[in-house]
Amino acid sequence: MALRPLVIRLHYYLPGARGDRGVGAAQGHLRYMGNPAKEELCRAGQRQDPGEEAAIHAAYMAGRPGSLGYFGPDERHLPDPEALDRELRGHRGPIWRLVVSVTEADARAMGGQLLDRPAWEDAARSLLPKMARELGIPEAHLRWVAAVHRKEGHPHLHLLAWEVPPKRTKGRWSPGEMRQVKRMWVSALYRPERERLGQQMAAAKLAVVGGGRVEVAAATALAGPGRRPPATPPRLSPRRSRELAARLDALRTMLPGGGRVALAYMPPGVKQAANDRAEWLLSSVPEYQEAADRYAALAREMARHYSDDPAAHDQAARKAREDLTQKLAQHVLRGAADLDRAAKRDQVVQVALATIRGRGAPGLPPELAERVHREVLALARLPANLRPDAALALARRLLAEPALASEVRWYLEALPPRRRQAGEERLAASLARSIAHAADYAAHRREVLASSLAVAWWSGLMRDVRREERRAEAREAEEEARRKRREGGMAR
Repeated sequence: MALRPLVIRLHYYLPGARGDRGVGAAQGHLRYMGNPAKEELCRAGQRQDPGEEAAIHAAYMAGRPGSLGYFGPDERHLPDPEALDRELRGHRGPIWRLVVSVTEADARAMGGQLLDRPAWEDAARSLLPKMARELGIPEAHLRWVAAVHRKEGHPHLHLLAWEVPPKRTKGRWSPGEMRQVKRMWVSALYRPERERLGQQMAAAKLAVVGGGRVEVAAATALAGPGRRPPATPPRLSPRRSRELAARLDALRTMLPGGGRVALAYMPPGVKQAANDRAEWLLSSVPEYQEAADRYAALAREMARHYSDDPAAHDQAARKAREDLTQKLAQHVLRGAADLDRAAKRDQVVQVALATIRGRGAPGLPPELAERVHREVLALARLPANLRPDAALALARRLLAEPALASEVRWYLEALPPRRRQAGEERLAASLARSIAHAADYAAHRREVLASSLAVAWWSGLMRDVRREERRAEAREAEEEARRKRREGGMAR
C-alpha cells in the first residue's frame, strides 16, 4: 500500500507582533500542545473503559511529575512548563512551530510505532540537531519542546523551537530549507517503508546495470581478439551481441583519446552516443526493460511520501530512469574504451614486430628496422642467461625511438593515469619476451623460421598479457569494494 505524503506545517511567531503572530500565541500553543486530555493519551482507534483510561491518565501523571506532556532534548529531565512559559514571554527572536502528521493507516502499515510516543521522541531528538544545522543555528543555541497528540485518524507531533541567544531575525524558511527539513522527517518517520522500497530499487538496478556489464563484456570479447567472454552468459542473442560490439567499436572512434573514462567528463556528442547505446541495450532485452520500468515506478512511489503532486511523481520517475540509463551508459563507455586501448596496443605491437623482423613499417625509417633486426641477431650470440636483460634493454630503446614514441604515447594516454607507468612496463616486458624468443631461434640458425614463430608467439603472448590485465583490474575493483564497505561500516 502506497503511503500518503508526510504532512508538515510551519508557522512562526515574532516578538512585537500581534494576534497569532506574536509571542502570546506561542505561549498559547505551548499550553495547548501539552494538554494531557485523556483522548490524547490513549492509542487512537482503541476504545478503553473508563477505569482503564483513568489508570492510564493516573500512571502518566505519576510518572511525569510537574509535566503537562512535554518532552525535550534531554530524556532524563522533562521540561518545566512554567519555566518555558517565562522563557518564551521574554524571547526576542523568532519562535518556530512545526506540526508533523501521518495518517493512522500509514502508521499501522509501518508497524504501529508512530502510534506511540517513544518513536516520535526518538525522531525529534535525532533530527533537531540536523534541523539546526540546516537553518544555520549552532546546535548548542537551539532550544525546543515538543508533545505528541494521538488524535484519531492522524497521530502528530507539535514542536516549538527557538534560538538562544537569537541571531536569526527571519521567521520564514526558504523553500530549500523547507524541502531539506521535510526530507529529514520523511527519512526518519517513513524509514521502514523506504528501506523496503530501497531494497527493491537496488535489486532492479543490479538487474539492469549488472546485466548490462555482462552484455558489454560479451560484446568486447567478440570484438577484441584474445579477450575472455564473461562467466555469466549474456541474454542478448549472438546476432544482437555482434551488433552491440559494432556499436561499441563505432563509439570508441569518438572518444577523446585520453583522460578519465567517465561519462560526466565526456564531450556532449560522446555522452549522447553512450546513452543511445544504453537505451538500445535496454530495449533489446525484455528483462532489463522490465527492471528499468520497475525502478522508475518505485522512485515514483517514494516521491509520493513528499507530496500529492503528480508532476513531481512523474519527474522523480523520469529522473530515476535517466540515472539508471546513465549508469548503464558508463559501462558502455568503459567497454568502448577497452576496445580503444586494445586497438591502440595492437597498433604498437604491429609496428614493433615489423621492426624486430627487419621488414619496417609505414612511417618508420628503413634504417631503424635494419638496425633493430641486427641487434636482435646480435642477441643470439650472447649466452642464454644474458639474453633476457639484453632483450628488455632493447625493447625499452625501441619503445623510446622517436619514430615509435608517438604510437606508444597514443596507447598510454588511453590508459587511466594510475595505470600508465605499469602499462608501459608491461608493454616493454612483453616486447622483450618476443625479442628474446626471436633471438633464441636465431641462435639455432633458424633465422627464416624465427620471424613467423615470433609472430605466433607474440599473438599468444598478447592473450596472456590481456588476461593478466583483466585479473589486475578485478583485483583493483575488489580492493575498491572492500574499501567502500569499510568506510560504510565506519559511517554506521
